[in-house]
Amino acid sequence: MHRARVAAAATAVLVLCAAGAATALADPVALGGSPLNVYVGERGQLQAFRAGQPNGIYYRPTNTEGDAGLFLAEMGGGGTVNGFDGAAHLEASARVWG
Repeated sequence: MHRARVAAAATAVLVLCAAGAATALADPVALGGSPLNVYVGERGQLQAFRAGQPNGIYYRPTNTEGDAGLFLAEMGGGGTVNGFDGAAHLEASARVWG
């Protein structure tokens, strides 16, 4: 009986892990403008490319998923900020504080 419970628990953990791994973010969508083409990510990330320029306007200039976008801060709620976790602040804080 003990083996059956262990096997059932292990199976449940594997199923939950597989379900979590299957939820990948979609690729950014190009809005298709000219002379400025804007890409929007699933969580509101923005990147923009000027016509004829290989690099984007926002950080990581070579990536269509930029570190610009929409963030919402909850006032009076302990300073919680809702949005995506970009990479620019990590490198900037390493330069300033590191």
